[in-house]
Amino acid sequence: MVSRLGSRPRRVALVVPDVAARVSLVKFEQVPAARADLEQLIRWHLKKSAPFPIEDACVTHAPGAAPSDGGREFVVALARREAVREYEGVCEDAGLYAGIVDLSSFSVVNCFLSSGRVPTGDWLVVHMRSDYTSIVIMRGGDVIYFRSKPEGDGDPFADLVHQTTMYYQDRLSGQGFSRVLVGGTGRTGTDVEVARRGLEERLGTPVEPIDPTRLALLPDRLNEAPANIGRVAPLVGMLLRTRQETQAA
Repeated sequence: MVSRLGSRPRRVALVVPDVAARVSLVKFEQVPAARADLEQLIRWHLKKSAPFPIEDACVTHAPGAAPSDGGREFVVALARREAVREYEGVCEDAGLYAGIVDLSSFSVVNCFLSSGRVPTGDWLVVHMRSDYTSIVIMRGGDVIYFRSKPEGDGDPFADLVHQTTMYYQDRLSGQGFSRVLVGGTGRTGTDVEVARRGLEERLGTPVEPIDPTRLALLPDRLNEAPANIGRVAPLVGMLLRTRQETQAA
């Protein structure tokens, strides 16, 4: 694939499946001033709940919401180091260096955060793939809820949405979503549309398809099938993120 590009890049951004990592929202009443101390505190906090030794983990974090009762929340992603190295190794075999690695659903959210069109209030993103479904609740520009369910693991989609909305109302003081977006590929060509209609019925609000063509110009051949749109949405989000970071540097 790299040989088919007009030019050969040396650095790439890598989008990996959500199931490659475990995402947690971690709150601290007091935050260490030094970054190294904060990273050590986060690792200590995750040590007991990690499904593998924390010494074998790649841990990354980003600032989350500032709770009304004080303190600070962080969005933390935990992944097995050897699993991340496998993804990076594929790039290295092609002579490429993965400078940024991010999860697929976070990259979908970045379609909106990095485009300057951040929805106001609370908004919901459902990202469907053939082997998992992820739900992200945003409050303005902050992640306040994240759940990824592997396909075939427990509750059907309707139950997953019900559990999420109940948690949102009961634990997150949710007053309703200003926007609800659903996209991805799903297992079949109709999964995403079925989910969209189901969400509208359950939430009683219009549900929009995630359409990256509104945020970036794509080659015409990618616009021919809805499945193609679902595949490129995380890539567009990563592109917008890296462009924004480059401009800010």
